[in-house]
Amino acid sequence: MKLLLEQWRGYLKEEQGYLYHGTSSEFAHEMIDNYTAVETYWGDLQTAKDYANSYESPTIVKVPLESIENKIKAN
Repeated sequence: MKLLLEQWRGYLKEEQGYLYHGTSSEFAHEMIDNYTAVETYWGDLQTAKDYANSYESPTIVKVPLESIENKIKAN
């Protein structure tokens, strides 16, 4: 049980049909509240985890593909 509580992020399952972004909790709130239009990387869950873990307060943002299909551009 202790291991589960310490490493709970590792037990997250990637769901199909979503894009993930790893960042700090502060920037995630800014992105959500103010729709900050800066270039960000969105991709699979593992890559998002890797990015998020580089911050002091890691956060993963998950967005359904269907809600943004015609609103984003791939680079």
